[in-house]
Amino acid sequence: MTLKKFALWLGDQVNVPGKNKTVPRLLMYINDVNNQSNNSDFLPDTDESFKPSGAVTDMFKDLTQGSTTNCHNCNYPLKTASKFCPKCGSKQQ
Repeated sequence: MTLKKFALWLGDQVNVPGKNKTVPRLLMYINDVNNQSNNSDFLPDTDESFKPSGAVTDMFKDLTQGSTTNCHNCNYPLKTASKFCPKCGSKQQ
């Protein structure tokens, strides 16, 4: 979890149990840290999957996944960046 994501999580508005109002999660944590009523209320989102955005997606937008070429010597399917054929060993152009 990044620091920015954690800070946003602490600032999320949550419902106050028994009252009809919302407060930031940080205040709920400070008020309830000694009571430990329900630990699952304070667990952060632990989704660690990488979702590229911004410069990363701009840098790699022209690359196509799964595109292949064939070896000019033995017609073996190759990846686009291959310099040598793994089957016959010939240098690719």
